[in-house]
Amino acid sequence: MNSSSQDTAFQNRLARAKDGDKDAFRELILAEAPAIESFVSSRLSMAHQRLVGVDDVVQETFVSIHRDLSKAHFDSQRSFSNWCIRISENRMLDRVRRNKRKKRGGDMRQLDDDCQDGPGFVEQLEGTETKASVKFRRLEEADKIREAMAELPSIQRKATEMKYVDGRNNRSIALMLNKSRQAVDGLLKRAKAKLKGMLHGDK
Repeated sequence: MNSSSQDTAFQNRLARAKDGDKDAFRELILAEAPAIESFVSSRLSMAHQRLVGVDDVVQETFVSIHRDLSKAHFDSQRSFSNWCIRISENRMLDRVRRNKRKKRGGDMRQLDDDCQDGPGFVEQLEGTETKASVKFRRLEEADKIREAMAELPSIQRKATEMKYVDGRNNRSIALMLNKSRQAVDGLLKRAKAKLKGMLHGDK
């Protein structure tokens, strides 16, 4: 297949993925997954890998790509690949910054808040572990999370995205949503319970 045919195939697949075609989305991401894992592994030191985890960064990258794909524009597969790498870099830096905040300490409530950011979003909701080799499973999980989050009330969805996708702590979310810290705690607790129920098929 020549470069022109490859680009046409990519654009068709991209259009289908933006329209909600799950198979097209999986094909796009499975093609990028090795480069994303390699990039994250090469940029994270061994010390950071023990604390942050390549798997968690890759998983959050998939969720972010899934969330933002419909709003992005790409003139070639290369530009899409570069976009995916930039997202993985941002998610990696978010994880490292959160880890540094934990190391600096703070009051007990802050530590309790931040420690919720440690495991990946799927692990917190499902109580399972992801493995680097199981790319398809991560894609399925990202797909389920996106669909479940779309069913949350708007304010719960915003708080959940800020917490688990953008990596913000509860105090920051409270400021952005003009809510009290206690109100945000409640929003996230209710959203997490509802998402866990939906992911387990207990709607």
